[in-house]
Amino acid sequence: MTLAPEEKQVCTDKEAADDLAENKAHGHFGNCGEGAQNSGPNFNTSWRKTATEATDAYLKMMWEDEKALVTSGERDPDKKEDYSYIGHYLNMKGNYKTVACGIALSEDGKKGWLNINFFRK
Repeated sequence: MTLAPEEKQVCTDKEAADDLAENKAHGHFGNCGEGAQNSGPNFNTSWRKTATEATDAYLKMMWEDEKALVTSGERDPDKKEDYSYIGHYLNMKGNYKTVACGIALSEDGKKGWLNINFFRK
Protein backbone atom coordinates (compact mmCIF):
# COMPACT_ATOMS: atom_id res chain seq x y z
CA MET A 1 0.00 0.00 0.00
CA THR A 2 1.17 3.52 -0.71
CA LEU A 3 0.13 6.92 0.58
CA ALA A 4 -2.96 8.32 -1.14
CA PRO A 5 -2.71 11.61 -3.04
CA GLU A 6 -2.79 14.89 -1.10
CA GLU A 7 -6.46 15.57 -1.86
CA LYS A 8 -7.39 12.26 -0.21
CA GLN A 9 -5.28 13.18 2.84
CA VAL A 10 -7.04 16.55 3.15
CA CYS A 11 -10.45 14.91 2.70
CA THR A 12 -9.67 12.29 5.34
CA ASP A 13 -8.66 15.03 7.79
CA LYS A 14 -12.01 16.72 7.14
CA GLU A 15 -13.89 13.45 7.69
CA ALA A 16 -12.11 13.01 11.03
CA ALA A 17 -13.00 16.59 12.05
CA ASP A 18 -16.64 16.14 10.98
CA ASP A 19 -16.92 12.80 12.82
CA LEU A 20 -15.41 14.39 15.93
CA ALA A 21 -17.80 17.34 15.75
CA GLU A 22 -20.81 15.01 15.40
CA ASN A 23 -19.37 12.31 17.71
CA LYS A 24 -20.28 9.68 15.15
CA ALA A 25 -17.88 6.96 14.02
CA HIS A 26 -17.97 6.47 10.25
CA GLY A 27 -20.47 9.36 10.07
CA HIS A 28 -18.90 10.64 6.85
CA PHE A 29 -17.66 7.33 5.49
CA GLY A 30 -17.44 7.38 1.71
CA ASN A 31 -17.10 11.15 1.33
CA CYS A 32 -13.52 10.69 0.09
CA GLY A 33 -14.26 7.72 -2.16
CA GLU A 34 -12.74 5.19 0.22
CA GLY A 35 -13.66 1.51 0.15
CA ALA A 36 -13.03 0.92 3.86
CA GLN A 37 -12.37 2.97 6.96
CA ASN A 38 -10.88 2.33 10.38
CA SER A 39 -11.68 4.84 13.12
CA GLY A 40 -10.14 5.67 16.46
CA PRO A 41 -12.96 7.76 17.90
CA ASN A 42 -12.94 10.18 20.80
CA PHE A 43 -9.56 9.37 22.27
CA ASN A 44 -8.42 11.40 25.25
CA THR A 45 -5.26 13.28 24.32
CA SER A 46 -3.85 12.69 27.80
CA TRP A 47 -3.76 9.00 26.77
CA ARG A 48 -1.48 9.79 23.84
CA LYS A 49 0.16 13.20 23.66
CA THR A 50 0.83 13.44 19.93
CA ALA A 51 -0.93 12.44 16.73
CA THR A 52 1.91 9.99 16.04
CA GLU A 53 1.52 8.31 19.45
CA ALA A 54 -2.26 7.98 18.99
CA THR A 55 -1.88 6.64 15.46
CA ASP A 56 0.80 4.14 16.49
CA ALA A 57 -1.35 2.85 19.37
CA TYR A 58 -4.44 2.42 17.20
CA LEU A 59 -2.52 0.78 14.37
CA LYS A 60 -0.98 -1.69 16.81
CA MET A 61 -4.41 -2.58 18.17
CA MET A 62 -5.99 -2.76 14.73
CA TRP A 63 -3.24 -4.90 13.20
CA GLU A 64 -1.44 -6.91 15.88
CA ASP A 65 -4.19 -7.40 18.44
CA GLU A 66 -6.94 -8.21 15.94
CA LYS A 67 -4.62 -10.41 13.87
CA ALA A 68 -3.89 -12.40 17.04
CA LEU A 69 -7.62 -13.09 17.39
CA VAL A 70 -7.64 -14.54 13.88
CA THR A 71 -4.43 -16.56 14.08
CA SER A 72 -5.44 -18.03 17.45
CA GLY A 73 -8.74 -19.19 15.96
CA GLU A 74 -10.73 -17.14 18.47
CA ARG A 75 -12.31 -15.15 15.61
CA ASP A 76 -13.10 -16.27 12.07
CA PRO A 77 -12.83 -13.82 9.15
CA ASP A 78 -15.54 -15.80 7.34
CA LYS A 79 -18.10 -15.26 10.11
CA LYS A 80 -20.10 -12.05 9.89
CA GLU A 81 -20.61 -11.97 13.65
CA ASP A 82 -16.83 -11.78 14.19
CA TYR A 83 -16.32 -8.72 11.96
CA SER A 84 -16.81 -6.20 14.78
CA TYR A 85 -13.85 -7.82 16.58
CA ILE A 86 -11.46 -8.08 13.63
CA GLY A 87 -12.78 -5.68 10.98
CA HIS A 88 -9.91 -3.20 11.34
CA TYR A 89 -7.42 -5.97 10.65
CA LEU A 90 -9.43 -7.26 7.70
CA ASN A 91 -9.58 -3.76 6.20
CA MET A 92 -5.82 -3.34 6.60
CA LYS A 93 -5.04 -6.62 4.85
CA GLY A 94 -7.70 -6.06 2.20
CA ASN A 95 -7.15 -5.46 -1.47
CA TYR A 96 -6.45 -1.73 -1.30
CA LYS A 97 -3.80 0.27 -3.15
CA THR A 98 -3.55 3.52 -1.16
CA VAL A 99 -4.23 4.79 2.35
CA ALA A 100 -4.84 8.18 3.97
CA CYS A 101 -4.79 9.02 7.67
CA GLY A 102 -6.78 11.90 9.08
CA ILE A 103 -6.66 13.18 12.62
CA ALA A 104 -8.60 15.95 14.30
CA LEU A 105 -8.45 17.48 17.76
CA SER A 106 -11.23 19.21 19.66
CA GLU A 107 -10.95 22.97 20.12
CA ASP A 108 -9.71 22.51 23.68
CA GLY A 109 -7.22 19.86 22.53
CA LYS A 110 -8.51 17.26 25.00
CA LYS A 111 -10.12 14.86 22.52
CA GLY A 112 -8.95 13.46 19.25
CA TRP A 113 -10.35 11.45 16.37
CA LEU A 114 -8.47 9.28 13.90
CA ASN A 115 -9.74 8.01 10.55
CA ILE A 116 -7.75 5.72 8.28
CA ASN A 117 -9.22 5.46 4.78
CA PHE A 118 -8.39 2.70 2.34
CA PHE A 119 -8.69 3.24 -1.41
CA ARG A 120 -8.72 0.78 -4.30
CA LYS A 121 -6.79 3.25 -6.54
